[in-house]
Amino acid sequence: MPRPTRSSESYARRGAQREPYDVVLIVCEGEKTEPQYLQGLRRAWKLSSANIHVRSPGASDPPNLAAYALRELESGDYDRAFCVFDRDTHAGF
Repeated sequence: MPRPTRSSESYARRGAQREPYDVVLIVCEGEKTEPQYLQGLRRAWKLSSANIHVRSPGASDPPNLAAYALRELESGDYDRAFCVFDRDTHAGF
């Protein structure tokens, strides 16, 4: 008994099966230690570097970090942003 013939549509690639992940920006005050720590966590948990970006703009106070994160969010390149800083070193926080 011959096999039934398949249409060319049945050989086409299927669409995405799951929702795409958010692209996340993590802004931190430190230029070496915090980015290395966060990137190490990203590697340890095997998270995609395409979806998680760690940046250190050189600003050392929380308002400047937040302003940088907001500017980056408004650019449309990121879906979420988080700011990481040492609360103990900022008396005005």
